[in-house]
Amino acid sequence: MWSAETGQCAATFVGHRGGVTDVGMVERGRNIVSVSRDGTARLWDCGTQKCLGIWEDVESGHLNACSVGKPADSVELGLYTAQPVEHESGTEGKLLLMACERNTFKGCSLRSREQVFSVMTDSPANCCCFVSENIVVTGTDSGTLYGVDLRNTSAPLAEVKECRGAVLSLCPHKQGFWASTADGSCFYIDEQLQTGVELVGPDCDPVYSLAATARFIFTACRDGTIRKYQM
Repeated sequence: MWSAETGQCAATFVGHRGGVTDVGMVERGRNIVSVSRDGTARLWDCGTQKCLGIWEDVESGHLNACSVGKPADSVELGLYTAQPVEHESGTEGKLLLMACERNTFKGCSLRSREQVFSVMTDSPANCCCFVSENIVVTGTDSGTLYGVDLRNTSAPLAEVKECRGAVLSLCPHKQGFWASTADGSCFYIDEQLQTGVELVGPDCDPVYSLAATARFIFTACRDGTIRKYQM
């Protein structure tokens, strides 16, 4: 963890046995979650740099990405059979999404540590995000997008195949989300997984990451350029 004000390293979290692939913030950031190529997700306390909980599922393989969000109150997140551990903060009512290497998209309760859903994908899941309090989505190595309704997780709500290469990044925005792929495409998809606006600029180089504010979209591409788009 780095200070934006001083540029100094404020904290280091040690415990994963493989490369760390993604990090999610819990509420205001007193706790964070990290996922790793060692197949585990870990809940950390930023103040003490201690690991507060571990999710491990050897069948899922490497964990490629994660996202933390608060679903609707009607979504069942398991029973809280014990008090939160010391320094655990803001985990109640939160869901941890995990994009897994072995063709799986999963969701687990941060407080109860129980699995809420698991959906099989056609290839490794590379990224994931919340679209709304009821809809979550993942993008795969084959270019397929899967939408899941948390009110009924028995099967994906929608499945869309994009012939653009692997989906590398997802970014929620308004009533939908932006997706970027390995062939340089960046496009907006609504809650029903219908493609809308497309961004131009990258020429076949992968766009690895997206970020959005109310007015602007930012993309980070392998060609060395960060692009800013006004919506």
